[in-house]
Amino acid sequence: MPTASSLHIDIFESDHNVIVRLKGDAGVSTCDELDRGLLKLTAKKPPLVVFDLQELIFISSLGLGILLRFQQGLARSQGRVRYAGAQKQIRDVLKKSLLDRVMPHFESLSEAIDAKDSPVIGQ
Repeated sequence: MPTASSLHIDIFESDHNVIVRLKGDAGVSTCDELDRGLLKLTAKKPPLVVFDLQELIFISSLGLGILLRFQQGLARSQGRVRYAGAQKQIRDVLKKSLLDRVMPHFESLSEAIDAKDSPVIGQ
């Protein structure tokens, strides 16, 4: 019997930013949990959210849509979204879906947190 996909979501909040660490598989069967967690976060209107994707191994098109909707919701309150540490296959998916144009990628969390605001261009 195949094992169920699993996604672990850890959210770390400070006064200036929020780190959302995604671990595992953001497939269709786990996207409801991701959506609920991000919906609560959108309501708080943090100025910066960085997705730590070092341990994310898969993201479905539904998961990509959830990230895009989250980014759009946060942008309405002047919030910014970035992602850091994504493995090559995840970076490729984000590029092919053009999500990297609205959520810039950084190699590390510290780079993503410390980056100055600039126009977002596909990387």
